[in-house]
Amino acid sequence: MGDLGAKLRQAREEKGVTLEEIFAETKIQVRHLKALEEEDFRLFPGEVYVRGALRNYAAVVGLDYQEVLSLYRQASRGEEKAEPEAAPPQEREEKKIEILRPRRKPRRRKPFLTFLIVLLVLVALVYAAGLLLEGWEREEGPDETPVTEDPAPGPEEPDEEPVEEEPPPQVTLTRPDPGQEVYLVSGAEALELAISFRGDCWMRVWEDGDQVSSGTYRRGQDYSLETAKNLEVRLGNPRGVASFTVNGLAVETRDTNRPYNIEIRLEAP
Repeated sequence: MGDLGAKLRQAREEKGVTLEEIFAETKIQVRHLKALEEEDFRLFPGEVYVRGALRNYAAVVGLDYQEVLSLYRQASRGEEKAEPEAAPPQEREEKKIEILRPRRKPRRRKPFLTFLIVLLVLVALVYAAGLLLEGWEREEGPDETPVTEDPAPGPEEPDEEPVEEEPPPQVTLTRPDPGQEVYLVSGAEALELAISFRGDCWMRVWEDGDQVSSGTYRRGQDYSLETAKNLEVRLGNPRGVASFTVNGLAVETRDTNRPYNIEIRLEAP
C-alpha cells in the first residue's frame, strides 16, 4: 500500500466510516473502493473513472481532492517505474565449461560389410522388379472390378444451435425536447456515467428522482457514477462539459450556455 492508499484508509478509519457506508452514499462498488485503498487501478475501465471515484471518496472522508489527485499521479508514475531493469547478460548467464574430448578417428568399413550391403540392395531391387512384373500381368487380365454397395445412411446428426452473442450496449436518443433530452440505454445491466469539464459548470444529478450530487465543477475536474437506477443530469453551462459518456459511449452535449436536463433510462431486459 502506497501513500495514497494509506491516506485514504487512515481518513476513513478516523472518520469511523466503513466501505459499505461509502458505497451507500456514493454508489461506488465496494471492490472499487478496496482497489483505491490498495492502489490497484486495473479494476477501473479508465482514468476518468479512477478520478471520479477518488473525488467522491475524498468528499465522504473529508480529504482535499487536489491533494488526493496529486498522490494518485505519484502512484501512477510509480507503477510505470516499478518494473525492474533487466540484469546484464554477464550476471544473467552462467559460465559455460567447455570440455575438450579427444577426437575419434573415423572407422573404416570392412570389405565384408560393404559386400553384404551391396548384396542386400540387389535383393531388394530383384524383389521390387518381381512385384512390378506381377502388377503388369494383373492389368492385362480380365477386368473384375468388385461391385461395392453404398453404405446405409446413418442417423442424421442434429444441427448445433448457434450461440447467441450478447449485443454491446447502445445509447439511443428518444426525445430531443428543448429543455430536456431523453436517452435509452440497452444491452447493459447498469449505467456508467463519466463527465469531464473544460470550464465552470453547475451540475445536479438525480437517481430515480432522489438527488445524489449538486455543485459547481471547474476545468480539469471529473465526475463518475455507476448505478442500476435511472439518472437525470441538469447542466447549468453545457459549454463547460468536455466529454459526457454513458457506458463508454459518447453523448453529445449542446453547444450553449443555457441549462437543460439529460435523462438516461436503463432499458429493462
